[in-house]
Amino acid sequence: GGPARRFWICCAMSATPYSQAIDSDSEHELRTRLEQPTCDGSCPLMSITFSFCIFFIAAPTIILVLSSHDILAATYAIPIGCALFGVGFLICCFYSIPLLQPRPANPPPTFPLTAPAQSPRPPKNVYVLVNPKGGKGNAQRIFDQLIAPKLTQAGVRFSKVPTEYSGHCRDLCRTLPLEGFDGIIAVGGDGTFNECVNGFLSRTDDRSQVALGLIPAGSGNSFLHDFCVQNHPEALVDAIIAGNVAPLDANRVQYGDNPERDFVYSINVFALSADHCMGALNIDKWRGLLGTARYDVCALWGLLKGRSMRIKATVDGKESVHDLSVAFINNTQHFGKGMRAAPFAYLDDGMCDVGLIAGSRCRILRLFSMVKGGAHHSMLSAFKASNVRIEMPTREGLFNLDGEVLRFKNHVIEAKVIKGAFLMYVPTRKQFDSKYLPTASVVGM
Repeated sequence: GGPARRFWICCAMSATPYSQAIDSDSEHELRTRLEQPTCDGSCPLMSITFSFCIFFIAAPTIILVLSSHDILAATYAIPIGCALFGVGFLICCFYSIPLLQPRPANPPPTFPLTAPAQSPRPPKNVYVLVNPKGGKGNAQRIFDQLIAPKLTQAGVRFSKVPTEYSGHCRDLCRTLPLEGFDGIIAVGGDGTFNECVNGFLSRTDDRSQVALGLIPAGSGNSFLHDFCVQNHPEALVDAIIAGNVAPLDANRVQYGDNPERDFVYSINVFALSADHCMGALNIDKWRGLLGTARYDVCALWGLLKGRSMRIKATVDGKESVHDLSVAFINNTQHFGKGMRAAPFAYLDDGMCDVGLIAGSRCRILRLFSMVKGGAHHSMLSAFKASNVRIEMPTREGLFNLDGEVLRFKNHVIEAKVIKGAFLMYVPTRKQFDSKYLPTASVVGM
């Protein structure tokens, strides 16, 4: 894909209460009502585009063509046509200046953990959750050809548990008996792992000695992209066998009035956008026509509409008001298809990374083109926080959390970082620095 693939995709998740709320027909109807049509807000942009094409492309072209048959008319028509062309060219140059400025350097690769590695805890017995249809069949193939043989060879006992429906991973991680087991391993992508984390964190029994694991078989794998092993399932199997564990953070996101029901845990990112195209909230209808390109096309279209919204943000007790196009709150450095949206984020520092995007169309378009490597970060209003409260201009609306569309209620969305929320099997810094990223200069550990 292009350099900005899935920029605004904040790449599923949920807790049991969220499952109960979202699956109802009434909730679906409410979300449908709140969803902006893709073309919503497009009239000003289309009017500007149409007027430019008429006055500075079509009109001078017609004038010059017609004047070629009349020598006398050409005396006046040629200067007029050339002048219109020239004005159009100057307008294009003016709006292109921000795009032609030198780009800042990409931040160096950063290992996403700050704490020293814990003593290895090699597992003796683990659950392996496999969606037979996940990742276009990749999950089952990876289990058969890689996971099962390597765990068997290492002497690690395992119980394979196939998933049967959406949200099954969440239910399994909430209800599977943990006695005699050291870990729960999911084979899938970001959505699968988010389900696991939400189910696991909703348990009421002792889970402190059990670690979660993720072996990549999804399409994005943003969470594992931070470790540069998003395409290396063998690295994660090795980490599990070796027992490399680390305590990782999660964001507890409250999006309604009921603190016992209207919340969910985020492991990746949640984002709020003035235009639903930018937030990937209304683009599924374009799946058949555009495929995965729908993310880039719709995000760019939403960007060019130039919409903004006014929010009040309370960050660790400090209030401020912002007019912006997009706000995102990251746990991970990456989201979407390898977009390094928060290059200085860590998975265990007890903080989330907040980015506020505002400005002209040209400025945001320039930022849009730099996000893959993280160079856009210097253009953001960015800061770290442990507690973020955002008051939206509308009483209710939609936002994107770890790739899922949720509905906020009563204006407010609040996120609190739970430091060390769960243990996870992770790759080592050595794997990050040498085997899978041989040119990296590791920062932060």
